[in-house]
Amino acid sequence: MGEAKAKKTHGRKAEFDKLDARLRSIGINTDDFGFYDSLPFLNAERADPSFLEQYARWVALKPRTEAYDQRVRSIVPRLTENLARMLLRDDLQGGCITSAGMMSRMLDRLGVWSYGVIGCLTLEVASKGLWRGMATVDDQDFPGAILGHAWVVAPPFVVIDAAVRLQRWHGDAMGEWVPDSALIESGFRTVKPDVSDVVSAEKRGRYARKEG
Repeated sequence: MGEAKAKKTHGRKAEFDKLDARLRSIGINTDDFGFYDSLPFLNAERADPSFLEQYARWVALKPRTEAYDQRVRSIVPRLTENLARMLLRDDLQGGCITSAGMMSRMLDRLGVWSYGVIGCLTLEVASKGLWRGMATVDDQDFPGAILGHAWVVAPPFVVIDAAVRLQRWHGDAMGEWVPDSALIESGFRTVKPDVSDVVSAEKRGRYARKEG
């Protein structure tokens, strides 16, 4: 292990230990999968809704062994495929929140650490001139609607999405290119989003007209 990598690993371990100690200090048993359901955690979340993010940070930082990663690699692909098949059978259009919640709960039962994410989704097939975005800054189709898209992270997998095919692609040329599910561990690159990834075209258009 190189010196830079060793320092990064040490820094992450120190951050994890600090966060773990903080959670345990308020009565949370971090040995329990899905400890976000524990009473101390729920009490902390009631006082500060953003506290839920501490669970995701804890999972992301938690040191892992190669044996654990291999076990996750044996479980997650099969579970993703089975869940995607079930969702497609039931034609659960727009069911990304339901899918992510089901996936996280099942992974808890299977002893795999995970957390759900709500964010923006951008799909592009440049050779066909296709671009579609699901923005988190948009108009709600109905009161209480969740904007953007939802998926699951379960290290070493950075994206687990069993519902990407069910985002109302009927009659849309993009639907031909969308897989039944998405499972990503490696081969990805981090990009910096621009406003078109986060804010819908309708919102941007209204703002542009308002501002001239």
